Amino acid sequence: IRFVIENPLVRMAMSIMVWSTITKFVLENLFYQVADANFNSARKIASFVSIMTISIYLLSLALHHVINRTMNSRLQLSTLLSVQPINVLIFGGLALIFPPFWPVVVLMVTYNIIHRSIQLPMSRQCLVPVPRLRRGVIVSLISIVISLCTVITSGVMAVMKNSLQLQHYLFFLLALGSGVF
Repeated sequence: IRFVIENPLVRMAMSIMVWSTITKFVLENLFYQVADANFNSARKIASFVSIMTISIYLLSLALHHVINRTMNSRLQLSTLLSVQPINVLIFGGLALIFPPFWPVVVLMVTYNIIHRSIQLPMSRQCLVPVPRLRRGVIVSLISIVISLCTVITSGVMAVMKNSLQLQHYLFFLLALGSGVF
C-alpha cells in the first residue's frame, strides 16, 4: 500500500482504472435506460446491443493501430488521459440537449474504443515503475479497490433507482467527466 501511496504513476494508474470502471458502469446503466425507452421489446434491445457490440469490436480493431500510431506515440500522458473525460462531457452534454438515444449510443461506442486503444495502454504504462515482485500484489490491490468502488456505485444506484431519472444519470456522468479536470 505504501508503494502505491508513494508512487504518483501507480496512483494515476489506479485512479484511471477506478474512474473508468465507475464511468462505464454508469454509462451502461444509462445506455440500457435509453435502449429500453427506445425499443418496445427485449428482442429488439438484444438485437441492437448485439449489433452495437460487434461494431465496437470491429471499430476497436480497425482503429487501434491508427490511434496507437497517431496519438499514443505522439501525445503526452496527461493529454491522452483527458481524451475520455472530454468524450464523456461532449456526448453526455449532447444527450441532455437532444433526444438522448443516439448521443448515448455514440458515447458507448467511442467510450469503448478510447478505453481499449488509449486508456488501457496508458494505465499499463503507468505501472511500469512497479518492481516485478510487487506487480501481482499491486494489481490485486487495484482490483480490490475497483471492485469496492463498483459495489458502492451499484449499491447507491440500486437504492436510488426508483427516485433517479435519465437526466440524473446524465448529470452524474457529466460530473464524472468533469471531475477528472
